[in-house]
Amino acid sequence: MSDGKDAKSGTQVAQTYKPTPEEFAAVESLTSRRKTRPPAPKLKITRSGKGVSVALDYPDKDTGWLMLVTRWVA
Repeated sequence: MSDGKDAKSGTQVAQTYKPTPEEFAAVESLTSRRKTRPPAPKLKITRSGKGVSVALDYPDKDTGWLMLVTRWVA
């Protein structure tokens, strides 16, 4: 298979994309930032006859709200 073709069908095999050093650095930066962020609280979505309600699904609402806000600011 050194010619870049599939042995059975004879069609061209797609090459694996290799990111540039800049792209690789951007992905690494995003990954490291995500690891340092606080966990986001879960949301509870309730559907009623008049619409949809979204609320924090966290034991303490104040702490859950702060966790949600710091998730976007950090």
